[in-house]
Amino acid sequence: DARMGKKTSKVWPGYKAHILMEEETGIITAVETTPANATDGSQLQPMIKAQEQSLSIKPQELTADKAYGWGENLELLADRQIIANIALAKSANRRNRDYFSVEDFLYDPDKVMLICPAGYVSTNCYGVVLYGDEPDKPGYAFRFRPTWCNVCQLKSKCVKNRAGRRIHISYYEPYYRQAKQRLATEEGKEAYRNRYRIEQKVADLARYCGLRR
Repeated sequence: DARMGKKTSKVWPGYKAHILMEEETGIITAVETTPANATDGSQLQPMIKAQEQSLSIKPQELTADKAYGWGENLELLADRQIIANIALAKSANRRNRDYFSVEDFLYDPDKVMLICPAGYVSTNCYGVVLYGDEPDKPGYAFRFRPTWCNVCQLKSKCVKNRAGRRIHISYYEPYYRQAKQRLATEEGKEAYRNRYRIEQKVADLARYCGLRR
């Protein structure tokens, strides 16, 4: 059942232990063991549900690193009114790193519209699946009219071609932005700094309880 795991330059055959822990006491409230090639993010929802079913625990907040920052996870936490102190992986601007990125556009999920930095409003979109992430995400591809972009004073920071700018927005974009806003607060920063406690717990399990083997 073992598989090859990889983290940065380290490769090993074996398993992973995924752990939920109560921060103040260090008591483990849920654990899942998987082959080493399993993704961390895929284990968050099953462990939260298992913790709730077996111990009737519903946390007010949950802190985790960016490996758990999947859109599905953030949506679940939001639906259950659990504050997410989760960092997100930096999104690459595939057009040009000096161009406006997705974060520079104002997104209204209720009206399904996107407002560019220059103030133009696009409701012209179609559904897409955004590949290359884990897992793939449903979303929208918004188009801005060439007649807007070609006369815009901000065009040099947005798009080179004359066909207008196209922006892909994940279905989970509102949850991503909510998570970023949380970590920008002092409360969110403080909660994320306390993440070292779970790292200590894992180190103790590896050193004294045979977890490494």
